[in-house]
Amino acid sequence: MRFMVIHGPNLNMLKSRPQSIYGQRSLEEINNEIRTWCMKNNIHVDIVQSNCEGEIIDYLHKFQSYNGIVINPGAYTHYSYAIGDAVELVNIPVVEVHLSDIYSREDFRRKSVIASHCYRQISGFGFHGYILALQAIIHKIEEVDSMTYYRVAELKKQLKEKGLDAMLVNQPENRQYITGFTGSSGYVLFTQDKDYFFTDFRYIEQAKEQLEGFEIVKHGFSPLDDISQYLSNAGVQKLGFEEHFATYQAFQRYQKAFKNIQVLPAGPIVEEIRKVKDRTEIENTEKAIDIAVAAFEHILGFLKPGIKEVDVALELEFFMRKKGASGLAFETIVASGHRSALPHGIASEKVLEEGDFVKMDFGCVYNGYCSDISRTVVLGKATDKQKKIYDTVLKAQQAAIDNIKAGVSGKKADDYARSVITEAGYGDKFGHGLGHGIGMVVHENPRVSPNSEDILRPGNIITVEPGIYIPEYGGVRIEDMLVITEDGSKNLTKATKEFIEIT
Repeated sequence: MRFMVIHGPNLNMLKSRPQSIYGQRSLEEINNEIRTWCMKNNIHVDIVQSNCEGEIIDYLHKFQSYNGIVINPGAYTHYSYAIGDAVELVNIPVVEVHLSDIYSREDFRRKSVIASHCYRQISGFGFHGYILALQAIIHKIEEVDSMTYYRVAELKKQLKEKGLDAMLVNQPENRQYITGFTGSSGYVLFTQDKDYFFTDFRYIEQAKEQLEGFEIVKHGFSPLDDISQYLSNAGVQKLGFEEHFATYQAFQRYQKAFKNIQVLPAGPIVEEIRKVKDRTEIENTEKAIDIAVAAFEHILGFLKPGIKEVDVALELEFFMRKKGASGLAFETIVASGHRSALPHGIASEKVLEEGDFVKMDFGCVYNGYCSDISRTVVLGKATDKQKKIYDTVLKAQQAAIDNIKAGVSGKKADDYARSVITEAGYGDKFGHGLGHGIGMVVHENPRVSPNSEDILRPGNIITVEPGIYIPEYGGVRIEDMLVITEDGSKNLTKATKEFIEIT
């Protein structure tokens, strides 16, 4: 593992500062303590110090070379939103450290504009706070490693139940989920005794950094031939493959390369494991949602008659990327006026007009996990009909949210909302399912629709997105994301659902 420790302003002058507050050690002595501890724990550490805000930000931008960062921002803690924004972009654990207890000092020192973007904050433990921070990051990393172990163990359990000797995984999200590898090329071979990761020369070093517990193999220009040799050595007779992802042509290549081996459909084994999210997955999803919510709050000040739908979509994307999103979860939907009756009305050149419904459905990706929210507003003063449609959709959504819990089927969850819309006379204007699972891709299981027999379980994250769509008039959709809990559900989407008229 490799960590970076960043010391902020004036820490190079510790010996000259009040020792009753900052302790008796110099910065050099603290650094020696850190290096000694890291050496004992087989950790590489880079230690830097700067009195300049820009240099600290530049150090943070180098996060991809590290497993974790410890930062003591010094006085920047209390007002440097720029450093806070830089930390927000970092997708590895960052721990904020302070030698003194900032919460027992002057009022202005008790506020940190950086801590909310960090994994942890440690304050008041003197130089030992740095060691505690390093330990916290290691714990976080090991927690992730234990998740990988669980996922592999569960996959092998299901392979055994299906009578398969091995399984080949190369669907991108499944590959990343089960191994932690974020590169774009690779095959994962699971056997009962050993697990292998095959990739080409471009990703060998990345695989060595990101993977634990896999034998990493550099394949040549015919990867299936190399994999075939390992299958033979392992005595594999029945190999499972991802039939929902592999093309028929790929299946034929498997049969040709893996002679004397039965190549059989394994079913959605990894997808079934992915349905239940662990704590880290939920945290990443919440962050993706928070970015989308902030984008919605921002766009309310951007909307006005005369701008194009595509301009709104681009502004949403630009804002979410600035806030740390790695990309869009799906192509942004912005549909106004009569086009808002299109459930999936991709943003067009249409100009927003006074009196339009403006329906927006958008989301982003953060640390590999997606958000998906929808909100509908009116540009100008709304009519009574617009208010009625919006109120009906909102009541339908709330009816579903109030009743969704573990043990409920996707069909029943859908009915909670659909019955409200039907009773209001708009049943034929709600032509899609209430929602869907969401995670590493925007549409996952479980499904929440009139014909879904999926049973909701704790840890599922789903969307709840009823809508009413009237051709040649307009439409409304309101969408939140819920995580199913042991005793109900928790709404993760904190954007207002009040009826908004932009005047």
